[in-house]
Amino acid sequence: FQVASQVDARTILDGKGAETLIGRGDMLFTPPGTSKLVRAQGAFVSDEEVQDLVKFLKENNQPPVYAKEVQAQIDRAAKEDDEETEDEGVEGDLGDDDELYQKALDVLRSTKRASTSMLQRRLRIGYNRAARIMDKMEEKGIVGPDNGSSPREILTDLDSL
Repeated sequence: FQVASQVDARTILDGKGAETLIGRGDMLFTPPGTSKLVRAQGAFVSDEEVQDLVKFLKENNQPPVYAKEVQAQIDRAAKEDDEETEDEGVEGDLGDDDELYQKALDVLRSTKRASTSMLQRRLRIGYNRAARIMDKMEEKGIVGPDNGSSPREILTDLDSL
């Protein structure tokens, strides 16, 4: 891609020349074993041609088949995204009996730290859900207000909960 200045070219390519590219397949590349940029003419493919190709491939090919382990990871990620999307649109009371809320309390008990990012990592949940749990704990007086990037202060004896 053409850049506006030699400074930009040096930042991106560690060399000059990208500011003189004229488009439509004009390119610079570094051949293996050298450090010198070489100007070349590549094939130009328009956005419309790319869209047509993608449409053709989708219409004339089967959906991809992934290894079971990869498919399981994809399914888990999709399920978490669905749960977060559902959670975003619903007020969703996280009562004391909510299993995830109890797990979050267990995390606070074991680590003696209260932060949204810790809940995300330990419970393997998204930001919105972890933040809502922390907000609920703040409402109940278990943790203090948000301290920016610092963990929240724990205000009560967690063993009594």
